[in-house]
Amino acid sequence: MVQVYGRGESAKKLSTNFGVGEFACKCNCCSQVLVDDVLVERLQQIRDHFGTAVNINSGYRCEAHNAKVGGSKTSHHMKGMAADIRVVGVKPAEVAKYAESVGIRRIGLYEGNTEGNFVHIGSGTTKRFWKGHAGTNVETFLDTVRTITVELPVLKRGMKGNAVKALQAQLIGYGYPCGSSGTDGSFGSATEAAVKAYQKDHGLEEDGSVGRITRSTMLGIA
Repeated sequence: MVQVYGRGESAKKLSTNFGVGEFACKCNCCSQVLVDDVLVERLQQIRDHFGTAVNINSGYRCEAHNAKVGGSKTSHHMKGMAADIRVVGVKPAEVAKYAESVGIRRIGLYEGNTEGNFVHIGSGTTKRFWKGHAGTNVETFLDTVRTITVELPVLKRGMKGNAVKALQAQLIGYGYPCGSSGTDGSFGSATEAAVKAYQKDHGLEEDGSVGRITRSTMLGIA
């Protein structure tokens, strides 16, 4: 859910490592900051995985600032649903690969000094991957799609951790609620029910666990 904060709340913590001020528009004309809860959780997940600072170059943009920097008229930055980031000590391509591997659906890779060396991370659920300011569409940032399917563990009831939290965020984004606790990182009965509902709607075996086939289907939704 997108939250609206005032500029005066810049010190407010949104997660372990991120605060409102980091997402604020770079202009001096607007008084609000829009931030999507799912975006914050995704960025925290990236921070936890790489174990190093994640710097937000551009978070929320008001309409005027978005136009000034040449952003798309439909940019998710204006909705508080996107952030351009640099992960300290990590190549942008590695960040993009990891983001895709955990189910993030909106990723833009900008490599090289002329492009800016950053990664666009969005919380939208419609898949779009691209490279550079030219917006060249790409199918995947992974070396092979199979890389993820053989390395990631089966997620099932009773498990806890960031992988479960990412799954819950993805399910919620697709319209499958995981109970009142939301993305708490604990695979309980509500998350299991959400997985089964997803599997039923997509013609998969309704076993309530997320293995190779269910995960590949979730990553491949258009």
